[in-house]
Amino acid sequence: MTPLKWTDYFSNKIHPMHIEHGICCNTADKAGATDKAMTELTERVGADTESLISKHLSEHKIRFPFSSKRKRMSTVVENLETGNSYGKRLHVKGASEIVKGCCSHYLDVDGKVKEMTDEVGQNLDNVIHNYARQALRTIVLAYKDLVPGEGGPEHDTPTD
Repeated sequence: MTPLKWTDYFSNKIHPMHIEHGICCNTADKAGATDKAMTELTERVGADTESLISKHLSEHKIRFPFSSKRKRMSTVVENLETGNSYGKRLHVKGASEIVKGCCSHYLDVDGKVKEMTDEVGQNLDNVIHNYARQALRTIVLAYKDLVPGEGGPEHDTPTD
């Protein structure tokens, strides 16, 4: 396997842990072809998948598995440095249109959180459709820092 660098594909201002947690800690135990390819990518850039999983997923992990109806999967990851002392983050991975539709913000090329405007959303839709016309699959990774008492998986029931 040829080693890769995150900076060959992503801005060096976007912390690789956002991507590594979104893939390594949010992949089904019985991974399909797409998840296997994404996991291979993280391994090629040197991520220690097993270490990330043991550090950030509890034995009582909260996970909403991928379903063809939801077209996404979600996992609560723990023991992180987040914007609050709670240290938990919900990672979502799935069909670009579905996951993008759940997002109110995005990380720009400098790794800064920006509001998802209609213009940005339309630009992303154009990229997604361009790849689709080339028979290429796109996957969106998203996350939300959780705050106790403000909802999240431990308070909300997912809707199918």
